[in-house]
Amino acid sequence: MHRQRIGNGRRRLGGTLLAAALLLGLLPLTGCSSGALLSTTMPEAQEAAAATSEANLASLTSVVERNPNDPQAYNTRGSVYGQAGRYEQALADFDKAISLDAKYAQAYANRGLVHRQTRKLEFALADYNKALALDPAYAAALLGRGLVHRQRGQLILALNDFNKALAIRPDNAQAYYNRGVLYQGQQQHQFAIDDFSIAITLSP
Repeated sequence: MHRQRIGNGRRRLGGTLLAAALLLGLLPLTGCSSGALLSTTMPEAQEAAAATSEANLASLTSVVERNPNDPQAYNTRGSVYGQAGRYEQALADFDKAISLDAKYAQAYANRGLVHRQTRKLEFALADYNKALALDPAYAAALLGRGLVHRQRGQLILALNDFNKALAIRPDNAQAYYNRGVLYQGQQQHQFAIDDFSIAITLSP
């Protein structure tokens, strides 16, 4: 991979370099959050989400039953199903949301995230591409697609998507973190530390 630095909020944060170096071994942040967009979080947050998901689901199911033709209701409930690891039910809700609104970019991105989490990378890539065709400035979908590219070993494509996501949302800690992981894998440690430092500053 070419050594590539993009402006868009990149800066040296010397005071957090040690903390960033310690972060190198931690579990990657692999999701993205935007409204009802499904996110992949650290294990502690996943446990907390599981503890409250049943109550949330009961409430959201009532909303769906009252609004059976509202794609946003299905998308929101699908996000909670996904956070609870109930992927089949999440996919069913995202499918329904898309059937009600074929131009619902967020539902495509959410479905893409579930496919990525279940390692159905071709389906994930197709959904992220569709979301970006509908909304080219959708930073969360760019981050998700970049992660799919990284899982497929297409590192230049992954880097390009992370850079585009940061050009749109320079405050996106997960984009910095995952770009740092990419740099770390290419032995570009100073670039990785810079990105981890910014990620820590944005989301301690």
